Amino acid sequence: MAEAQRRFIDYIMELKLRCRFEEEIGEGCRLAPREVSCLSALSPGESVSARELAGRVGLSPSRASRLIMGLRTKGMILEAFDEKDRRAVSIRLTPSGERLIQRIEAKKNECEKRLLSAFNREQLRVVRDGLATLSLAFEGGAHETVRDN
Repeated sequence: MAEAQRRFIDYIMELKLRCRFEEEIGEGCRLAPREVSCLSALSPGESVSARELAGRVGLSPSRASRLIMGLRTKGMILEAFDEKDRRAVSIRLTPSGERLIQRIEAKKNECEKRLLSAFNREQLRVVRDGLATLSLAFEGGAHETVRDN
């Protein structure tokens, strides 16, 4: 397909195939890519509900629940049940999970450094602005901005 005829979705699909960040991290830590995403959505010291975590990583509550169970079994997260409502679960990283987050962040920095080295300052600005707009479009909040440009 000629570059001028490529659709946005084709670029997105290609980028998704080429970016193997979660797989690379997961292989070294014996985690599935979705588990890496789930852990990456948590900050050290933060406590979130299972539903909020599911929303952050774009998963159904039932799929997120299975991931949470696996991460708990691997010692990466802790769950605390609300005494008033046993259905409400609060999730936070364990010390092992926090150490893994540090490794994930270091790997993300290394990956980003490699990517950024391919662009000059103006290209970086254009790419960053484009990615921000694309991210908003996925959230449904940039329809006017995207159409106006």
